[in-house]
This record gives sequence, C-alpha cells and structure tokens, in this order.
Amino acid sequence: MSSHSGGGTTQDATARLDLLDLDDIVQDEDRLLRDTVRRFANEQLRPHIAQWFEDGHLPARDLAIEFGKLGVLGMHLNGYGCAGSTARQYGLACTENDALVCVALEAGHLDAH
Repeated sequence: MSSHSGGGTTQDATARLDLLDLDDIVQDEDRLLRDTVRRFANEQLRPHIAQWFEDGHLPARDLAIEFGKLGVLGMHLNGYGCAGSTARQYGLACTENDALVCVALEAGHLDAH
C-alpha cells in the first residue's frame, strides 16, 4: 500500500484520498487527468459549494461549460467532439468529483438529507 502523509485538514483530504490504493497502478496519462480534475474541483468547485448549498442553487449550465472546457463532459463518448476516454479515465474523473462532495459533507458544508 502507498504511504500517505499530511495533516488532517479538510483541504488536503482529497489529496490523500486513495482508499483503493490506485496511485501505484494508474498510468501517467491517467494520473495527469486525475490531478487536473482534482485541481479543477479544488479551485473552481470547493470555494463555492457551501454557498451553492445555502442558496439552493447550482449553476449547472455554467459548470457544464467549464467541465466541457476541461474535457471531461462526455469524455467517455466517441465522436461529437468528445475525447473517447477509457472507462478507467472516466472513473478517475468521477471519483475526484465524488471525493469533493464527500469532503464537503464531512466538513458540514452540505446536509446529507
């Protein structure tokens, strides 16, 4: 298993999140994609998630545009300008976004109900 270091802050929780010990088995290209999505989530989603929850509004259209620019919207599809990524790459991208939601729940920024 990989050893992970770091403090216990919410901010580094996703940086240490490798419950399935995947870091050692993913290819460099997959790791780059995962890190890009993680950075996007930390920089573009995390700062706003609590406010979106409080407002009861998610700017879905704006987020879809940003996910499209990032290349992860429809990334698993072939054609139509989509990347045709592998299932593994799609799973890694989804896992990063799911991790952000889990961290927000843990920090009390979202209500699980």
